[in-house]
Amino acid sequence: MNKKALRNQIIDALKQTQHVDHNLYQQLFAHPDWQSAKTVAVTLSSAIELDTNPIIRQALSEGKRIVIPRTLPGFQMEFVTYDDQTQLFKTRFGIMEPANGSGLAKALIDLIIVPGLAFASQTHDRLGFGGGFYDRYLADYQGATVSLALPAQLFDQPNWDVDRYDIKVQTIIS
Repeated sequence: MNKKALRNQIIDALKQTQHVDHNLYQQLFAHPDWQSAKTVAVTLSSAIELDTNPIIRQALSEGKRIVIPRTLPGFQMEFVTYDDQTQLFKTRFGIMEPANGSGLAKALIDLIIVPGLAFASQTHDRLGFGGGFYDRYLADYQGATVSLALPAQLFDQPNWDVDRYDIKVQTIIS
């Protein structure tokens, strides 16, 4: 199946998803990469994505620093500290991003919670939203990566084309 058709199919399925298994969050919080992380990168979720608010709340309650992505020209992105001083704006894609703050060096980020639409459990391949922002960012990232996948997003093998520049995630929690 081509990536665009699969993205649309999964988005439709996610719109129908009413119940989120909170066990996904608990598995993340018990994971060694979470336990050892001092700085965690996570998106501010959109309506069709797994809610990242519980992740943010838990990280802050544990004294972890949260950083969120900001897109840049040329399909690049950076992560900026997210705290009560952060001012947000809605991008043309409908995603909330920081309007202020400085980008943080990749080496200072211990764990990235990588978003996506589909994940292959056996190969750790990921189908993103189509911009390639995370693939570009992760290409030289040395820290840990984890993705959380709802049943509609999980496949044994990728049934989409995997390109040479697609970056796998290290851990998929489902």
